[in-house]
Amino acid sequence: MVSPDGKVTASFGKAGSAPGLFGVVGGIAKDDRGNYLVWSGFAALVMVFDTEFQFLYEFGYRGDKPGA
Repeated sequence: MVSPDGKVTASFGKAGSAPGLFGVVGGIAKDDRGNYLVWSGFAALVMVFDTEFQFLYEFGYRGDKPGA
């Protein structure tokens, strides 16, 4: 989390390739339940964390063929 003055006030996650771990983050959003959605651009999937930053699940997959 980043405060309005630009200071990091909280962080979550660890580097890696297993479920709930990420390296290159393409974006972060919050859903209507307050969960955090983290898009891993390299893995082409979205990881979902709850309001306490606990990993819930992930979805998506990089296709096996161009354009997939």
